[in-house]
Amino acid sequence: MDMLSEIKRIVDDRADEALDILMYYPLRDEVDLRPLFYDLRDEGHHLYFPVTEDEDMEFYEVKSLDDFVPGALGISEPDRMGHRYSYEKRKTICLTPGTRFSQKHQRKGRGKGYYDRFFADKEDIFKIGVTTESRVIPEMESNPWDVDMDVVVTEDRII
Repeated sequence: MDMLSEIKRIVDDRADEALDILMYYPLRDEVDLRPLFYDLRDEGHHLYFPVTEDEDMEFYEVKSLDDFVPGALGISEPDRMGHRYSYEKRKTICLTPGTRFSQKHQRKGRGKGYYDRFFADKEDIFKIGVTTESRVIPEMESNPWDVDMDVVVTEDRII
């Protein structure tokens, strides 16, 4: 299975109009979605990447993969020159990284809670967990504030 093609198919299936798509700039152990960037942008979608500051995470629109600067925690971030993501604007899909996912769509991040806090009051964002098969486990303990994914995509399957 071609993971990036499957992610694009899921996006296309949900796109009756331009979407806001929240992406991430990959760390060395995360799935690299950058090859999807220009295809999604050229289809008219608005692409946003996260910027963290203190306990908060905001997303900023990116028009080119050249629009990144070194950010907090050693993660490349948008230069904040683009529009800030506004939840009420368009239907949204979030391509979400994590360190572990379960077959029940549970997600573990890196322990700072940025994504859980971001999703807390945005229930209708469609959340796609993106990971490798080696990071999927049958189930895991979760906390009341942990936000589950709507679907998890690996190189082998869609859960």
